[in-house]
Amino acid sequence: MAGKNAPSSGDPDKASVLNLLGRTARAQQRHKLAIKYFTQALEANPFLWEALENLSELGSAPDPNSMFTEFDSTIANVFAPRSAPVTQRINPAIPTPPTPLIPKHEDLQNENIDDTAPETSYNHSSVPAHDLIKPRQGFLPTIDTNSMAVLAQILRQLCKHVAALQASELVGGVAPPAVSKAELQEELEALRIVADTFKILARAYGLFSQNKFNESMMEYESLPYEHLASGWVQCQLAKNKFEMTDYTTAAQYFQRARELEPSIHRDMEIYSTCLWHLKQEMKLSALGKELKDSNHHSPQAWCALGNAYSLRNENDQAIKCFQRAIQLDDRFAYAHTLSGHEYKGLEEYDKALTEYRTALSIDDRHYPAWCGMGDVYIKVGKSDLALIHYKEAHILNPSNTVVIFLVGIVQERMNRTTEALRSFEEAIHLQPGHAMARFEKAKVQKEMGQYTEALKELDVVHKIAPTEPRVFMLQGEILLEMGDKKEALKKLTWALDLDSKSSHAIRDLIDKVNQDSDAEEQAYDIQHDSDG
Repeated sequence: MAGKNAPSSGDPDKASVLNLLGRTARAQQRHKLAIKYFTQALEANPFLWEALENLSELGSAPDPNSMFTEFDSTIANVFAPRSAPVTQRINPAIPTPPTPLIPKHEDLQNENIDDTAPETSYNHSSVPAHDLIKPRQGFLPTIDTNSMAVLAQILRQLCKHVAALQASELVGGVAPPAVSKAELQEELEALRIVADTFKILARAYGLFSQNKFNESMMEYESLPYEHLASGWVQCQLAKNKFEMTDYTTAAQYFQRARELEPSIHRDMEIYSTCLWHLKQEMKLSALGKELKDSNHHSPQAWCALGNAYSLRNENDQAIKCFQRAIQLDDRFAYAHTLSGHEYKGLEEYDKALTEYRTALSIDDRHYPAWCGMGDVYIKVGKSDLALIHYKEAHILNPSNTVVIFLVGIVQERMNRTTEALRSFEEAIHLQPGHAMARFEKAKVQKEMGQYTEALKELDVVHKIAPTEPRVFMLQGEILLEMGDKKEALKKLTWALDLDSKSSHAIRDLIDKVNQDSDAEEQAYDIQHDSDG
């Protein structure tokens, strides 16, 4: 077969050289030049995943279909009468899972599945991705996305054999080719399946880099089982959910990835931050220890340990761990950002800003660093600078409800009420259950005199958080402004029962209601006496 007998030489591969030049240019912050080299590397070898990954991270994700134009053309021209269109092969028929439950890791290793069973399709919209990952032996081998350079050489060899076949069938006196047409078709068909799978992976990764998280997940979920059942793909699904601030689901995907591939380290720093948000201290500590024990020189392991210390409010120890991660990989932007968060917590704002700026010098699209700088400027009272940095983070990740919520908070603080209202409405549109966004929206509506609308919003917040005293307090303030003192007094009394810490402010409002009532009563008595 052509793929098995593809010759090799000691000469450097053109695509690999261009990819190395791209990595060098990126390290030097020469991003335009890096994009040029990575694009040329993909032109030389469309299967070179590292080049595609770098282009996506630099904000220049390529069109996967255009990467394989020559290959698709070869397939169509040579075997069009016997082949189905490429678009029909992107989603091959996948057998229905035998159980809707997530199988355990040992089940994946020990279970034998009958290859002779008929294959049927399934509906991705009705079945969660984590229910679709039971592998099927003998179906489609998992692609190693880090070692695919040889595929380009195989493709070139196949094209040569195709040319030899065509010459032998049209031109007399030519020796028959070493590879038969049936063998060529079989190998081209196998390569086509690999290419179609590669397109899905490329499309999904590119959509993620463009912050189109739902679309990215849909692409990943269209993969055959054995690709979906890889730790790498499960991590990509987790990262999409993490960026959508769905930390619970993200943690489930990350846990699944570790069950499938216990040695996985890449992206585990994101998993550790996910557990930090969920306040799962024991799981986070265990993750850090397991990662460190398996690879003492893993920067991801030290980030996980740092997050574990951070969750226990041991900021100094956390910083030491993050700095160790930076020593191991000084191009690790996320480690710098995590260090900045800890310095911010210690109120060492200059050091925090230095860390955030370093992270952005490595990756100017790293939105958590922009957000961190906004946090610092809020702390030091520079709302205008905070708003600039939060807006930059929002541009980079428009789907993140936390970022747009922070934009609204700063706008509200700067008395830009109309803009703040729009920001809170955008956050609510992205996440209807965002109680704080709805609460802040009601506050802005109160300031704008939209009392009825504010009360409706607070009714929704009350259903989400029925024991939140601030909701009752704000309802009381609005009802007081509307002149409904009886209902206002009821709401304020409930707030007082729920929150003893704010009792002074609540009692002041209750006293105001009582004083207003006494004043009205006295005015009524005076008016009554004068009438008599």
